[in-house]
Amino acid sequence: MKKPIITGSICFTDLMEAAKAGNKAFSRAANGKVYLSFVAWEKDEDDKFGNNISFQLSKPKDSEEKQPYFGNAKFYNSEKPKETPKQDEEENPFSDQLPF
Repeated sequence: MKKPIITGSICFTDLMEAAKAGNKAFSRAANGKVYLSFVAWEKDEDDKFGNNISFQLSKPKDSEEKQPYFGNAKFYNSEKPKETPKQDEEENPFSDQLPF
């Protein structure tokens, strides 16, 4: 069984602002790289754009600080068959040339 593909967008501007403000969801590792801790979940209902997944900065266990949302996503169904328009035989100029 194929795993679902998720497609979405993340507001990089909001992430940069939160990082510059010293949000605890960002941490610098020993290798010098900055990491982001986040929470993602599937929503019960789609929003007006069809998004059903939300992303939010995670918060430390002892913090009551509200963490901002920074993105949305949705499941991308690549296996959904594309509808092809049907033509009547009369409309198809090649229908009399086909061997079947």
